[in-house]
Amino acid sequence: MIIPDRRTERAGWTGSRHIEPRGTQKGERRGERNGVAKTLTQPLQHRFGLSPEWASEHIAKVNPDELEMWRLQVLEAPTLEEVFVH
Repeated sequence: MIIPDRRTERAGWTGSRHIEPRGTQKGERRGERNGVAKTLTQPLQHRFGLSPEWASEHIAKVNPDELEMWRLQVLEAPTLEEVFVH
């Protein structure tokens, strides 16, 4: 996919840059995952206070489906540890 390169246009050049579809898909997945992770960390912090390092590590390592499950568990789990029980 060819898209205009706004940086070169601002500099007075005309041009474009090539974006690899695979790279775009990878970026989209990363963005989706980061969005789901944020929807988990905000309620965790609101409910249980600052998250310990181990919780942040768990969140960073799992797939979006598991993040989504944990996001729902935060609503009813009595402790932070129980949010992460499978």
